[in-house]
Amino acid sequence: MIYPVISDKIKLLPLYITGIGTAQGRENIFRKNGFPSSQISIITKGRGKFFCEGKEYDLKKGTCFFFRRDIPHRYYMENGDFANCWITFNGYFGDAFFPFINGENHGVLQLNDLDGFYNRFERIYKLAEHYQEKTSAILYSMLTDVYSQLKHDDSKKDKNTILKNIIDFIEEFYTEDISLNRMEDVIGISKYTLCRLFKEQYGTTIFNYIIKFRLQKAKQLLSSGQSCTIKEIAHLVGFNDVSYFNMQFKKHEKITPAEFRKNRQ
Repeated sequence: MIYPVISDKIKLLPLYITGIGTAQGRENIFRKNGFPSSQISIITKGRGKFFCEGKEYDLKKGTCFFFRRDIPHRYYMENGDFANCWITFNGYFGDAFFPFINGENHGVLQLNDLDGFYNRFERIYKLAEHYQEKTSAILYSMLTDVYSQLKHDDSKKDKNTILKNIIDFIEEFYTEDISLNRMEDVIGISKYTLCRLFKEQYGTTIFNYIIKFRLQKAKQLLSSGQSCTIKEIAHLVGFNDVSYFNMQFKKHEKITPAEFRKNRQ
């Protein structure tokens, strides 16, 4: 472990290292009043847990977790093969970094480039005792990469949320008239974005998916033994025109609804 001398000149840097090291084995850190420096840690081996601001996270190889100074936290290993490398830091950029990550005082992510981060950690370790200006620049690059990956991960989550909302909307309202304008109003995303994301994910249009979903529901009714007419079933699953229903059913199932029902009796 290295704890470099922090001069008044060093404290003028936007970011400066207050400590750096590695820990192995029975790591169990509990700081109920926080720590006077912010910290970033990278798990290089084993599994563990991290607790901060009422949230619990699993730690494994490649996990990066970080927290702002003076924030209560705890982390510990779950087996004897646990190892992590850590850097503590201060400076006005260090404080400003946290509001950028959605206003949180901590964060956790699975690194896309563990080797790249660990290589920069080793460079900082070699320079930390005498070259604070250089270590400041390297740590800055690490934190900005963390920020970029967090934003990228958030954008993927946003996309998945939009797609889930589309599917949920279809499953709830498939019996009614569904228009892109209505979906746009309910989901709160432009219909052009809805169509683009859906086609990218599922390889088909929203309306083709709606037709297939309605046909699946129709097949369930046709197989249920209920005495509904074909026309009634068409209306029950959202087709206003029985002729169009028959056409779409035969197009996708290669037989008519009546033939499908007969084959299931």
